[in-house]
Amino acid sequence: RNRILGGSEFGVSVIRQAEATRIRQTDIEGVDGPSFTHFFLFGAADPPSLATAAATSGSASLTLTPRSTGPLDVFVSEDCASGNADGTYIATVNGVEGAEQVVRLSYADLPGQGNSGAIGSWFAATSTPTAADGTTSLFSDCVRIADPADLAQADVAEGETGEVLDDVGVEVEITENGVEPDAPARRASGTLYAARYGAGVFPEPSPIEGSATTPSGATLAPNAVALNRHWTLRTDDLDGVTYAVCLDIDGVPGVVEPSQLVVASRPDASAPWVPSASTLEGGRLCAEGLTAWGDFGIGADSAVNPVPGETGDPVAVLPAVVALSVYPNPTAMGATVEIALPEAAEVRAEVFDLLGRRVAVLHDGMLAAGAQALRLDGAALPGGVYVVRAATPEATLTQRLTLVR
Repeated sequence: RNRILGGSEFGVSVIRQAEATRIRQTDIEGVDGPSFTHFFLFGAADPPSLATAAATSGSASLTLTPRSTGPLDVFVSEDCASGNADGTYIATVNGVEGAEQVVRLSYADLPGQGNSGAIGSWFAATSTPTAADGTTSLFSDCVRIADPADLAQADVAEGETGEVLDDVGVEVEITENGVEPDAPARRASGTLYAARYGAGVFPEPSPIEGSATTPSGATLAPNAVALNRHWTLRTDDLDGVTYAVCLDIDGVPGVVEPSQLVVASRPDASAPWVPSASTLEGGRLCAEGLTAWGDFGIGADSAVNPVPGETGDPVAVLPAVVALSVYPNPTAMGATVEIALPEAAEVRAEVFDLLGRRVAVLHDGMLAAGAQALRLDGAALPGGVYVVRAATPEATLTQRLTLVR
């Protein structure tokens, strides 16, 4: 078993292929960008397609489809900031090209304790073909573990239109289904997978870019995406359709004026949230004309709809002063750094060791009002005591964090 520590743009870069390059059973930790990268390399395996991950009783289950025949290495991580999770190698299974399979993974190998503690962690996988010239694939897109009750799926037939899924608080309606002659690689049939994440399982932070029309007709440039409810829609390469999506917003803390919200989406956690023109249909917020799958959330102006609040009250109460909390503390893997802001502000959040050396920058830019959660991945840091510092124009706060090994 190998271990590659981060601090660079890539974990492993394959520049050229003189012969097969196989990277197996290796922990990849603290990498700023993709864990594996291929440059000028033709014929490498495609990564497996990951569909869903569920915290079932007794073990976690990962549903995936290999795109080549050979061993699959599975990894777990506490974040997916780059869109491709780095993380700890936990298992190898044999894969057969095109054959969907369910992999059972012990909770003893995952962060947290048991199924509830594992919810919110991420899986990724690589494939190494058995062929003599088989080079290990890139990391797959990462998929987040969810409660089985928050997972749904639907098969979409070629040419099928209309409602194809209405479950776990999200409705999907296919409005156009057909592949253009000049895009033969696109597919108009396949399986759609939906996952809902609730309070305590926050979306990975990323910027919000652009503006869109709200149900009221006003133009909104959202400064927040609700922490307490978001969804992921994934497919097995179903990319030849146009669709509409409706999100259930009933009971989302902080929603005061539903007509001043927009649907926000992004292909993965490495990309910014982008708002779409939205309408209201009862207690659902809807957008149409969508062609890309990924993460979906509720975009808002936090001064009107303070959705970042984590309270269970009907209206989230904004904090009176800036506050910093870090939990769990002590921790063996990672921690949530929560910064409470009475109003939107520029925030720089950093982590230092006791010699004053900066070991991580968690955020440097605007954060919306309310309780904002940042993720600290401690896997690449040695055990010891660290200082977490959050600085705004109004205050600088610090808190000690203990990493145990």
